[in-house]
Amino acid sequence: MTPGHRWQAPVPALWRCLAPALIAVVCGGCVPTDAGSPGGGGSYEILLVRDGALYAMRPDGTMIRPIAAWLSGCREPQGSPDGRHIAVCTGRFIYMLDRDGSDAHAVAGPVPESGPVFPNWAADGRHLAFTGDDLKPHVVDLDAEMRSANERQYGRATGLWPGTPSYYGPTQTLLFADFSLSALAEPVTVAEDGTGLAPVFWTQPSPIGIGSSRRPAISPDGQTMLFENDARGGYDIYLADLLQGEICCLTEADAPLAEGDDGPWDRNTCPRFTPDQRAIYESTRPLGDSAEHVAQIWVHNLAFGERPLTSSTVASHTPGILVAVR
Repeated sequence: MTPGHRWQAPVPALWRCLAPALIAVVCGGCVPTDAGSPGGGGSYEILLVRDGALYAMRPDGTMIRPIAAWLSGCREPQGSPDGRHIAVCTGRFIYMLDRDGSDAHAVAGPVPESGPVFPNWAADGRHLAFTGDDLKPHVVDLDAEMRSANERQYGRATGLWPGTPSYYGPTQTLLFADFSLSALAEPVTVAEDGTGLAPVFWTQPSPIGIGSSRRPAISPDGQTMLFENDARGGYDIYLADLLQGEICCLTEADAPLAEGDDGPWDRNTCPRFTPDQRAIYESTRPLGDSAEHVAQIWVHNLAFGERPLTSSTVASHTPGILVAVR
């Protein structure tokens, strides 16, 4: 799979992808690597879920270690900005754990028992945004003991689509999926007091043309955004340049899920940026020539294409990031 193919535009010609410019914007601060190298260093781990239990691994996919093997039903983990805590969904609640898996306690809920919750931390590590059971963005305020001090519904999502909020910028603006500006779920921003709802993309409806977007994630430098969109029938991971408004489909060469198609397909979800500005996500792919599908964690080096980080025979779900203790 060549890098050139990776940077082809989505179908609408208006939103052609300017490959050299976007690569320069996205990868200007990346750790030097090559097409066969996982890149990155030892400053963070990738969180993942296997058989409902929480694990962490090195950025190259090695040294997988259990964090809380006793906690069942885990999904969508995400480490705190200081690396000391992990928020993870389990059942109808979000739990808080120390990075070694100790002191586990519920801090928010209820949340959807299945479907995206996408907990995301504010930069100060004292607020956690997520999708509530009403499918709207919620925020829980955390005290010094990392217990819940207050939970509130946030923004103006309609409840027809999971809000999947992220924090956007130093002002702690929320970024989430919303139906109120068009018939499709669009990424929007809203101020802390719930005012100022504004589209992220320069045109409405979505520049992708069709499909709904969710799980927006902002890069460490704040210039680019990853998100999922189902325009091709199955979910793909898209990359948006927030300065220029250009969009690329990172997983465009993967097999889409066509209507009524029971053949091989790929489903790419749960995107996150790594601290060295690579993209990681869950990709569900056919296992060999069989009809069986298995979820893996994949990494996309942006300029060099994608590769699996986890074994194709062991299901690995919903990646997150756990930075070194700060």
